[in-house]
Amino acid sequence: MGELQLHGMKAAFDEIMANAVKRQHDPQRIIGDLLVAEISEKQARSINYQLTIAKLFRGSSQLLLR
Repeated sequence: MGELQLHGMKAAFDEIMANAVKRQHDPQRIIGDLLVAEISEKQARSINYQLTIAKLFRGSSQLLLR
């Protein structure tokens, strides 16, 4: 999963599999849960990136106003 850059799936894999075994989830449910974890991680990374860019832009625009 690391080579495919599926960091969200990799981070959630152990927990999802433990729950799946305990609750006897179908393979479709497991794949769905892994996809949800990946999407959530990508959204969080995107928001973090946008905030970083906004901070950089804010800092550079203040320098231009001086």
